[in-house]
Formats: sequence, structure tokens, C-alpha cells
Amino acid sequence: ASSLPSLGDEVKTCNLSFTKVGTWGMKDSGSEAEVKVHVMINGQWKYQDQREYHFSLDNGSTALGSTYQNMPISDTDRIVVYFEETDTFGSNDWTKTKSYGGMCSMRNCGQWGLECKPINNMDFRATWSDMWGRVYVHAQNDT
Repeated sequence: ASSLPSLGDEVKTCNLSFTKVGTWGMKDSGSEAEVKVHVMINGQWKYQDQREYHFSLDNGSTALGSTYQNMPISDTDRIVVYFEETDTFGSNDWTKTKSYGGMCSMRNCGQWGLECKPINNMDFRATWSDMWGRVYVHAQNDT
């Protein structure tokens, strides 16, 4: 079975924004996290501003720049967010989220499936290697 839409089917589109980057329980040699955010869509690097975002290691977060706002996507797009933790004293560490698709049609139907609402905010999460905490971007879309 093909995942491509049939002729005549309209693929839903929307704008996706990553509003902030943050972490839980991260361990590092410094007092704060320094993280770069890279967005891959359908296997190609699409959005990255090369800025280091600084925030506290445990439960810290900071707003992302305009590069990550109102990114046009469609339901057929596969989105993966890569995080690069910059390290002054050694090599940079990388992690990534799982691949997300169908972002414009995603619905949250609650426990009983009675009230289905568009998912217009969620976190894309990843875990750093060696279990030293998690990192995320907060996403919103205009569906």
C-alpha cells in the first residue's frame, strides 16, 4: 500500500512553528545548556539558524528565533529535529527526535474519543546519549 495520496486527494498543508527549545535533567560540564537546532524535512536540511541557544540545564528553556516560525509543511512531510549540544572542551554531541508526519491533520481525541481537537501544540522530544537528560522543541501549528 502506498502512502502517497491518490489523484484528486488534497494534501492538507499548514504552518508549523517551533516556539522554544528546552531540556529536562540535562548534565553538562558547564552551568547551562548551549544547543543548536536543525530541522530536517523529507531528508533535507531545511531550517537552521546556527545560533547557540542558552538555558539552564534542568527544566530550562528559551525562545527560538524567527527561522523556526511559520514553516510551511504538508501532511506528507516527514519532520525530524536534530539537536547539537556545543562543547567548548570536546566534540559536540548530537541527538534527534523520531520522524513525525501528518502534522497538519493530527488530532487529539481524548480518553474516550468524543471530542477530537486539532493538536496545535506539542513537544518534539529527544534523549541525549548516556542518559544525561532530554531535550525538546515546543511546536505549534495553525490547523
